[in-house]
Amino acid sequence: MSARPDSRRLRRRLIILLKCCTVLLALILLLLATPPGLWLCARTASAAVAAFTPFSLHVTGISGMLPLRLDVTRMELLDRAGPWLAVENVALRADLRKWLRGQMCFASLTGEEVHWMRPPVREKRWRVPKIPGLSRYPAVDAVSVEKLVIDPAVLGRPVALTVSGRITRADAPGEERIELSGRRTDGIAGTLDLSYAQGSEAPVFHAHLDDAQILPLWLGLDSSVVLDLAGSGPRQDWRGTLRAAASGVNLLDGKVQSSGEFPTVIACSLDTNIAQSRRLQALERFLGPDAHVSLEALLSKAGRLDILDFAASSARGMIQGAGTALLPEKRFTVSLHANHADLSLLACREEGTEMYLPADISVSLTGDASKLDVGLVASSMSAPLLYAEATILPGTAVRVDGLANLFTAPFTASEAARKMIGERSAIAWSANYDTPGRL
Repeated sequence: MSARPDSRRLRRRLIILLKCCTVLLALILLLLATPPGLWLCARTASAAVAAFTPFSLHVTGISGMLPLRLDVTRMELLDRAGPWLAVENVALRADLRKWLRGQMCFASLTGEEVHWMRPPVREKRWRVPKIPGLSRYPAVDAVSVEKLVIDPAVLGRPVALTVSGRITRADAPGEERIELSGRRTDGIAGTLDLSYAQGSEAPVFHAHLDDAQILPLWLGLDSSVVLDLAGSGPRQDWRGTLRAAASGVNLLDGKVQSSGEFPTVIACSLDTNIAQSRRLQALERFLGPDAHVSLEALLSKAGRLDILDFAASSARGMIQGAGTALLPEKRFTVSLHANHADLSLLACREEGTEMYLPADISVSLTGDASKLDVGLVASSMSAPLLYAEATILPGTAVRVDGLANLFTAPFTASEAARKMIGERSAIAWSANYDTPGRL
């Protein structure tokens, strides 16, 4: 007999709880529509930016009623030198039907203009980048920027783009995706497609760039350059690839792999086609048509980079090295050893002149942002060729001391030079150079 009154009492309590939740939700929505509520939303966005990047976010002119709509007059990303990226007239509109079904989805996110004024200033404090998870962000059916303006301070040339894309949330967790596409609107051919997917196990990133101006200018090419970047995996087992091609010919082919949380082992390799670039044609005669570079290093959480092995090789020579870099303090110590089949290829010699100068070179570099010490020892066929020491104070002065041995290497000099200088001669020097131009 007592079960029926208990069930009625429970039903009444559930109805009261439902009404309270409805009233509470309505109060929250009303609060978000007030200036303090909108200010709280701006503060939350600024905190998210500060958590995942070394920058701060400044928001002005915010209005609307969340989650139905939100308008922002201007947003700025700032580093320690001030604003470097500005977004004008941002509008966010909700998809009410999906919100009523319990789905966090907005119909559109639009921006009238994004202005990239300059490259951001690198932070002084070392920070290992974090990869944000997409599961905590709402979906957006349509993302668009009417005009993206990039100043010459960023890429060397002014660029104007239009951007479109979307942010999707799948029913299954770990399948969220961001897709963005950019098309140049300043009369120059160029497209950029970006995608970032959370993935069921690890994030996956891909970028495809087809450019007819900036990359050809940097590489010294006449045709468009197609660049593909891809990366996948968690931070403790991340793998990336880099490929660049022009007119169907490969220019760059690189791989990067990181393993372990901390310390992190970093291994990378890069194959380059020197012969295709006008900027590198002067090096082709000295190095050969292509080159291979590899690096294996150990990175600590505090920003210490131990270069375990560095190697660069081409048809005519190779370089090997190791060292240590303290990234937060910008201090480093590097030692390199190189050998080359014929250093005389650096000289602009006349046709038919016989010269042959194989060389072994050792270089040591120690310094930081305020001072650099350089040591160089070169020999040819076991004969001493050059010894030099230099101290470089950036923006202040350079001091160089050295000793060069002439005609001890196995190359043929002109007969007139041998009669004037002799078979074995040496030149020693010591010089100070002021950056204003005084020697």
